[in-house]
Amino acid sequence: MVKKRPHTVVFSWTSEGTYNTLRDYVDGTETSVSVACDIQPNTAKYTVGTSGDVQQASYRIFANRFDDDTDVPETGVTANFFDLDHVVLKFFVYQKHLEVFV
Repeated sequence: MVKKRPHTVVFSWTSEGTYNTLRDYVDGTETSVSVACDIQPNTAKYTVGTSGDVQQASYRIFANRFDDDTDVPETGVTANFFDLDHVVLKFFVYQKHLEVFV
């Protein structure tokens, strides 16, 4: 039987730091989310984002949406799979799944 999501990817990012009540800078927290997914080589060499920007992507990742309302930033996200870190170019969030270009 063929598995729908045969791979695992770990998305990681660091939130922005803030200043506390004593006006001391506090570093942001690192967040990591591991999800089952399907990773495919990107057959189209370029990806056009919603703003019209053209980016070259190596892989497309298909995964279910995160269980909670995890707020993923638009920049600074890495995806770890195949024992390598990849820079996430774009998240496309649909009703029931994610499509991610790296």
